[in-house]
Amino acid sequence: MTAFATGYASLAIFRILLGITEAPNWPGALKIVSRALPEKERPMGNGIFTSGQSVGALLAPLLILTVAQAAGWRMGFAAVGLLGVVWFGAWVWYTRRPEFASIWPPLPAGGVAASYGAILRTKAFWCVVVITSTVNPILYFNVNWLPTYFNQQRGMAAGSDEMKWILTAIFLALDLGYIAFGLACLRVSRTLVFSAATVLVAFASGVPWATSRTELIALLAISNFGLGMWMAMYLTFTQEISKESVSTAMGLLGGTGSLAGAIVMWLVGVITERTHSFDLPLYAIAGAIALTWVAGITLQRGKA
Repeated sequence: MTAFATGYASLAIFRILLGITEAPNWPGALKIVSRALPEKERPMGNGIFTSGQSVGALLAPLLILTVAQAAGWRMGFAAVGLLGVVWFGAWVWYTRRPEFASIWPPLPAGGVAASYGAILRTKAFWCVVVITSTVNPILYFNVNWLPTYFNQQRGMAAGSDEMKWILTAIFLALDLGYIAFGLACLRVSRTLVFSAATVLVAFASGVPWATSRTELIALLAISNFGLGMWMAMYLTFTQEISKESVSTAMGLLGGTGSLAGAIVMWLVGVITERTHSFDLPLYAIAGAIALTWVAGITLQRGKA
């Protein structure tokens, strides 16, 4: 509907509606993975489906800009939206076959309200609240603030080829991290995997000290590779909070993570405006991911 915007008000309304209606992707996807795959294969399944996020971030600009240059900016938005409609139709048609009946479970006994109450009383839920409140803001920072950082603190022209290549490298590393998490969990313990991911994410704190473009790209790529692993780990933890109400748990956690991300993005703006530097937010990533690790260790010990 963004293609039909006629001014700021309508554009804002359409973008808010987009945010509301795209949100069910994560609860629905987690529910399907948890129903369709055995427990040992879920980390790999989570890594694969989550990788679509980065693939989309890589391909969407190319598609949108190509269509927009040929037929105008409105068609750029319309083309992507129509692809979603086509995909949805194919998805519904394909997954309504008898062999997929197990991924469409009935509501749990007592309904959704009972699910919320049971989830909120679970210690594991509050541990994952800590995780989503740290990893989501880190991801939001990379997506929303890094282009500004490159422009204001590294002197790169906005939209330049140099910036595009760096952002591409970051998203590609994030994507590889999703897949690497699933592969690693098939071979070693999850504690070892997310501990290694924690160390990798902390490399972001070295970005202020990078003296060359190569160092800058390497540090951000390493950090985002680890972040991709942690994001897939977070989704796996979410699936284990309530086997009967996976999507309900994800809805609560996704909302919490998004709220934390919104607050942190505002704080980053305040800090950088006052200090004229992104150094403090970059240093803070190491502290945030350390807190994530503590929550993960607490969860794993609770399972022992």
